[in-house]
Amino acid sequence: MELLDAALALVLTLGALGTIVTMLMELIFRVFCIRARFLKTMIQDYVLPEVLNIPIVKTAFAAATGAAPTEETAKAAERKLVEAIIGNPAEKVSLERRIIGPGGAYERITLEHFLSRLIEETGLRGRIDTARAEVRAALVESARIFDKMSGATVTSFATRARGWSLVIGIILAFAANVDGLRLFETYRDSPETALAIIADQDDLAAADAAATDSFRAALALEAEVRALEEKYRSANETEKAAAREALVAKQQELAKLADPEAMRQLLAGSADILKNLQDRNLPIGWQQFPYCQKAGAAADALCGSDQGPDYVFWFFRVLVTGLLIGLGGPFWFDVAKRLAAVRTVIRGGKKDQTGPRTGEDPAGNAAPFSAIRNQVDGVIDAFAAGVGARPASVRRYLD
Repeated sequence: MELLDAALALVLTLGALGTIVTMLMELIFRVFCIRARFLKTMIQDYVLPEVLNIPIVKTAFAAATGAAPTEETAKAAERKLVEAIIGNPAEKVSLERRIIGPGGAYERITLEHFLSRLIEETGLRGRIDTARAEVRAALVESARIFDKMSGATVTSFATRARGWSLVIGIILAFAANVDGLRLFETYRDSPETALAIIADQDDLAAADAAATDSFRAALALEAEVRALEEKYRSANETEKAAAREALVAKQQELAKLADPEAMRQLLAGSADILKNLQDRNLPIGWQQFPYCQKAGAAADALCGSDQGPDYVFWFFRVLVTGLLIGLGGPFWFDVAKRLAAVRTVIRGGKKDQTGPRTGEDPAGNAAPFSAIRNQVDGVIDAFAAGVGARPASVRRYLD
């Protein structure tokens, strides 16, 4: 039982440190607009080259950009098309600028938004009445390309995000001097310490869930602000005042989340997690071997030892620990829940029937192609009726 308790305490510690990785990852994504840049790459390098080769789209786009465009002007027109698709008109910020905080480009767009911008910017709008069947076929093919590339890009982003998470986990392990083997030995030799960590299982899991949910809430709030901005621009005079009031309120709410002080507090929260672990006299921190920066009675017994500690073995242990931390808090808290269920059964208790907390599938489920055709028809009907593109709902991309 002591070994099981030690294993559970170690898993919970890895989960707490994984929460720090999750927080740092999301900060990096937001500061450097990683999701928006992935979306731009998908549109620019994979979707548009195929879409612009569809005969009617190619002809309409060439006519819209002028007769016999040079290679330079053609590339400029394509860049403008990319910005029209992904650039947020409410903020008028290009991805060529470095953006701190909420970006000026969408991080996820709907198929309706993509098709509407495609019709407007390529000159297809003027051909709906005269060549509606051809336009519809071209848009169905464009939708198929967009749908295929979206799924591939989400998978690619998730793979890279896991790689970045592992790198951050390794950096954190070396920066905080976290040796997983020594942690396990500490919990094995000090059952009361292990039990204290286990007693905090729910609080640690709740902190990880709160960190993840807070970022999702921030992303959702950005989407709300942008939707209200579109609603304000399309509102008539009698609706302007109410629309503006709602927009300003949401903008103020978002400004609090995007404030540098809020980000500093988030980083301070990461430091608090480390401090709470160190306060339990765990072998974490620079007072431990091999850094050996003494801190009174907390100095590591290995520092100054005549045993000749193995630095290579220490490096390997910390490296592996960093890789484990990089798996993230949600993974380790799921493992902890399973271990806790086994521990309860061994102690003679009733097994918890609730399942582990799992994240959402980032790729989602592909929509049936009939639904794609219906969306294409809806967009075409809107333009044919002279309504144009309805303010397209903008969702988050690469969640």
